[in-house]
Amino acid sequence: MGGRNLTEGYLGDFDPELEPGDIQTFVFGPDNEGPFNLTPAQREAQRHDKDNGGLLLRRNKTWKELGLDLVRGNFMLECNLPKTAKEICEKAIEFNIPLEVLTPNIVEGWQGKPKGLCQVCWERGLLDPHARNSRTMLVELLEECTDFENCKSNLQMIAWKLGVRAERTPKFHCEMAGEGIEYNWAIGKKKYRSIPLIHKKGRQISRILSETSQPGSRCPS
Repeated sequence: MGGRNLTEGYLGDFDPELEPGDIQTFVFGPDNEGPFNLTPAQREAQRHDKDNGGLLLRRNKTWKELGLDLVRGNFMLECNLPKTAKEICEKAIEFNIPLEVLTPNIVEGWQGKPKGLCQVCWERGLLDPHARNSRTMLVELLEECTDFENCKSNLQMIAWKLGVRAERTPKFHCEMAGEGIEYNWAIGKKKYRSIPLIHKKGRQISRILSETSQPGSRCPS
């Protein structure tokens, strides 16, 4: 995630670490001092990932790892993998694939890791050291910052790169999403229902839907 160039409107009253004009990053870099809630000695000691004495941890494999084992072992093709985690586990047992794996017991350091809500708010002077700071409250504090309020979503950034604009609308309120969307859905459903069943089978359905979505087009009979 890229950094943010801060102005007065982004900083709070609780002794902000940053100043107007500074660029705030959201991942701990090599030049950062580290989490604010650690002592200087703890920050230096916990900077990098460490192997915890060469110990190994036994954990269950994820369904994705089991799926890869099935494919790499030539037991199944990727396109034929079961759709649910339970079915993938059953297939792994059927082909004697271990369901567990030993992994190094790594104690993660803070460098290269996301800063998190508390650290970001603390650097901006939004974190009250004498109050209970719940996650909900921290989210609300950042939402009031202009840079977060005007931040483009990933979808909007993709649309911008394509030369188009994606507008955000409230979730779970289709009546506010625009009449155009509702009308387009209704027209698409109406045309699909009017297509005879024989034309809804096979690969031709996508071609038919594309043709019938054009203005003035007629559905096949």
